[in-house]
Amino acid sequence: LGLIVPQIRITDNLKLQPDEYQIKINGVPVGKYRLRPSKYLAMNTSGIETELEGEKTMEPAFGLPAVWIDDEYREKAEKKGFTVVDNPSVIATHLTELIKRNAHEILGRQEVKQIIDNVRKNNQALVDELKDKGISVGYVQKVLQQLLLEGISIRNIVRILELVADFGPGAKNIELLTEHVRSGLNRQICEMFADEARNIHAAICSTELESELLEAVVETDSGNVLNLGPDALKTLIDNIGRAFREMRDKGFSEILLVEPNLRSALRKVLQRSYQQAAIISAGEIAPDYNIDIIRVV
Repeated sequence: LGLIVPQIRITDNLKLQPDEYQIKINGVPVGKYRLRPSKYLAMNTSGIETELEGEKTMEPAFGLPAVWIDDEYREKAEKKGFTVVDNPSVIATHLTELIKRNAHEILGRQEVKQIIDNVRKNNQALVDELKDKGISVGYVQKVLQQLLLEGISIRNIVRILELVADFGPGAKNIELLTEHVRSGLNRQICEMFADEARNIHAAICSTELESELLEAVVETDSGNVLNLGPDALKTLIDNIGRAFREMRDKGFSEILLVEPNLRSALRKVLQRSYQQAAIISAGEIAPDYNIDIIRVV
């Protein structure tokens, strides 16, 4: 993701069970799991119906069904199609995924300053422009946090800072500025979701629904929100949820394509129920990518 991860500290915690670990970010627990040091974790990553002998569990990073097995059954499990890993790999994968999901909380001002200092080495003019336009480290931090919150890599930091310099002074709020930055990263965003043929398989809202939602968008100081009643919100979330389930059943990722003015407001509505879903806008689609409509809501 292009994130500078602060030093990871390892400490004892007598409140945990033997062989159990807990991962905290900024002092707050975000994950916990109990290992089996003498065993291997066999994960059913492809929906195999064959069962293995051992202690059934759930893999911590992705919630996959898994079984703790003895070393003697490892080769047999791999031949059946299971992914088999040792205890250190379980911890490493779990930690990596939690860092990705919580990257926006990990990125502090000090990390952003380090990033900008690195950019300064080869792009002095860009950093000077940011300073001349009164764009602070904290301002840049908030934009980067918004990108990371939705899984957008900040590795292309020079391009991101150029967009912040271009649109930052005139943006009404961080959310609007982030939408401009996302549009400028259209090719990067498309590459995240497209297949090898550059097709993006997505659900869309019907023309009628999209018009109703656009009319319900209210602009606030902190960004756009959807002004809908509880019943209308529940119906909207349920209908989009059905579309996402159908997409998963067909082997597609949960992607919803909407109008630019609707994207951020709709994402706020959906983020709790569908954290893994991607809400992208038509303004983020690069010219040489195609949209394959899987479902109309």
